[in-house]
Amino acid sequence: MNTRLLIPNRLEGIGRFTYEIFKRLVIAHPEVEFHFFSDRKPLPEWQFGSNVFQHCLFPPARRPFLFDCWFDWAVPRKLKQLKIDLFVSPDGHASRKKINQLCVIHDLNFMHHPEFLIPQYAKYWRTRTPEFIQYATRIATVSEFSKQDLCATFSLESENIDVIGNGFNSSFKPVSEDQKKQTQLELTGGRPYLLFVGSLHPRKNVHGIVEAFNAFCKKNSTHDLILAGRLFWDYSELKNALKNACTGRIHEIGFLPNEKLPGVYASAEALVFPSFYEGFGIPLLEAEMCGTPVITSKGSAMEEISNGTAWLVNPYKTEEIVEAMNALVAGQRKIKLRDTGMLYTWESAAERMWNSILKTR
Repeated sequence: MNTRLLIPNRLEGIGRFTYEIFKRLVIAHPEVEFHFFSDRKPLPEWQFGSNVFQHCLFPPARRPFLFDCWFDWAVPRKLKQLKIDLFVSPDGHASRKKINQLCVIHDLNFMHHPEFLIPQYAKYWRTRTPEFIQYATRIATVSEFSKQDLCATFSLESENIDVIGNGFNSSFKPVSEDQKKQTQLELTGGRPYLLFVGSLHPRKNVHGIVEAFNAFCKKNSTHDLILAGRLFWDYSELKNALKNACTGRIHEIGFLPNEKLPGVYASAEALVFPSFYEGFGIPLLEAEMCGTPVITSKGSAMEEISNGTAWLVNPYKTEEIVEAMNALVAGQRKIKLRDTGMLYTWESAAERMWNSILKTR
């Protein structure tokens, strides 16, 4: 199992997917040996059971040319040494060697929006991914949208791709009005707030959220905006938008640990998540389970995942985001908890992953 993205206090996106699913597979299958391959030293928090064996493989794979060394040299060498049956890679990478391997490709952002990546990384993913697909024994992804995108982009047969999904934890649920007021007091001095959760990255359209909120502020003096996430690279568009921000009403609170996230979601007036492109969008589920309305984008996987429970906007049109903000704070809430949300549990995702593993020969 490729566990390179199991990094303490940095479990975001694919790292969270890796953690939640691998932990459940280890516990559900004590009869199986799981060998965790990382480029960092073994840590006790990833020792999910006595059937886990952690290995640190050289070199540290933190740059494109080192990715090739790690996956094409270190991984096959260790697999052969340990006589391992299957290599599972949950982060879009695969080894360009003839080994039995299951590769999880979450989305094709790098194919459709290379402008959102550092050029050397965009080039790496655009050139390597077709090779990974060629060498992978089987492919998995996280949504029907991404599955169809893979099929269309690389001329793949749909029966060779499994949809695993993502999930949410039981800690994501509504809170009492007293808890909500206390959280608002801690974060904004007691003012209600709109919320964004995720990396502060151009693909997430965080600058579009800030621009929309600035326009929203012209007619609304009661709500603040919270940005919860780490800043990625030199996000000049966001920096420029923040320069024109409503003074004192936008709060950058950084990355939130898992124990604090549910309360922040449940105390928000709405989650604002109008990304330009997503392969899934875990925050949509987490907000929904907390009873918090969602503003998200038309198209991509977000329309599929929200499935009629969210306000859908064109992420390129600021006025549509503003309109949705105004409607929500005016009480026009388009939110309904749905039984189908239970399809997106980490337990069901882990079960689908196991079934995909069994299909990989």
